[in-house]
Amino acid sequence: MYSTIQLVFFVLLVGVSVLAAPAKKNIVFKACHKSDPAFMQCFKSELQNVIPLLNDGYPKYRLPPLDPFDLPALDIAKGSGAVSVDLSLQKLKIYGLTSARLESLNLDVDTLKANAKFTFAKPISLIGQYTAKGKVQVLPINGKGPCNITMVDPVLELTDIQGEVRQKDGKNYIDLKGVTLKATKMGKLILKLENLFQGNKEVSDNLNVFLNENWELLFEELRPAFEEAVAVILKEVASKVLQKIPRDEIFPA
Repeated sequence: MYSTIQLVFFVLLVGVSVLAAPAKKNIVFKACHKSDPAFMQCFKSELQNVIPLLNDGYPKYRLPPLDPFDLPALDIAKGSGAVSVDLSLQKLKIYGLTSARLESLNLDVDTLKANAKFTFAKPISLIGQYTAKGKVQVLPINGKGPCNITMVDPVLELTDIQGEVRQKDGKNYIDLKGVTLKATKMGKLILKLENLFQGNKEVSDNLNVFLNENWELLFEELRPAFEEAVAVILKEVASKVLQKIPRDEIFPA
């Protein structure tokens, strides 16, 4: 029996939906047994090996195509301080997720606690539609239209992952009780928000220039809301996946 926890952790990373898509590749996993002294090294290696293979999805575990990955919506509440913006992203296609590199992984099979750190070999681009209203410093924002938000060299950490055993039909399953997402580092944030100031292209272009020149300010102010919103999606979706996989299949003896 092959271990499937590799897929579960990547589900946590990308917040996949439960809509399956036909797979074009046959993905095979090496079993990593929890009784093996080298379990953690095996598990980390297998997870890294499988990530680039998930472009086309894996319907057996309800993984849709991951590159690009379709996300219907992502809402980020207002920041505080100099940045106060209601930002809503819709009909997103996210590129670059399967370039993820697993930098570190800690997993306690007995307590079901874990954390992981990912970097990316390619930029992560969110391309879709947006609506935004608020202000950045004294500049008003009231826009709606196409967007391209690109994160260069992001570092994402999943912390406080906590599972709990639940019995169903004579089998043990894992309920995900908590997960925290932290965007701990960003090399650069590149934004292209068309029609940012409705009806005035010149002002919109100038606002885009200002936002890109001050991307660190925007990132710091909106990061807590972004992390919280994405963590809720991850927990919700990963829980649905875990409901389908018995614990003994995730952690074979």
